Amino acid sequence: MKKISRQFQIKTLFVAILLAGTTLSCSGQKHQPNTTINSKNMQLPKVSGDFEKLDLNELKAKANKSHGTKILPDRKAIEIEVYDYQFQAENGDNIRFSGDNYGEYRLEQRISNAYFNLIKIYHQNGNVKSKGLEFNVLYGTFKKGIWYSFNPEGKLTSTIDYDTPFKFTFEQLVQFLEQEKIPLKKGPIPQNPGYLTSIKRAVSDNQSPVWQVSWLKAPDKIEDIVISGITGKVMSRRIRNYINN
Repeated sequence: MKKISRQFQIKTLFVAILLAGTTLSCSGQKHQPNTTINSKNMQLPKVSGDFEKLDLNELKAKANKSHGTKILPDRKAIEIEVYDYQFQAENGDNIRFSGDNYGEYRLEQRISNAYFNLIKIYHQNGNVKSKGLEFNVLYGTFKKGIWYSFNPEGKLTSTIDYDTPFKFTFEQLVQFLEQEKIPLKKGPIPQNPGYLTSIKRAVSDNQSPVWQVSWLKAPDKIEDIVISGITGKVMSRRIRNYINN
């Protein structure tokens, strides 16, 4: 596992760790407890590298079902059954189960009062495939912190800390956005929220890591800002037209 940055380790000395397991209202369905870390005004669920298994039969039985077609890499078309089920945890978090009987299954926990969702992907046998935190705006998102990956038998195969290249952290980026008066929405995100501030980040082989922020500066204008992931310096700003359909 890659080491978490010294800056992050120092910050964690000041956070309060609440050992409160999340119990879902979906009776009989077992999920990993999520310890929530409170850091100033942000709440982040702590993700563990433990193996877990989803009771697919129970969730499929409760899910809305539809039929569709999936195109395989060899261009062969197959009929699939698609599942979609939304329910609520006792702590108020919205949870969505989705997937189909040929690919992967996804469990998305939309954390209240947080900028991130807890994402868990499962193999067809119900064993966890990967899990971690993801920024809550789907059309402009990124993975945060450590993500864990498992093979179909449940063995942990890799851990990747997506924060490591970024010396200018997400928490510092939030402070920058506040200074610029750029709005940032905490979860849960409604279905049709309008245009929300999106955040992406990128790391290439030959360039330094960067943050990419897009926000609605005016009803018909979007500003794109590129920020160094090392120094926090604004590298570029661009205004483009926006048509709200």
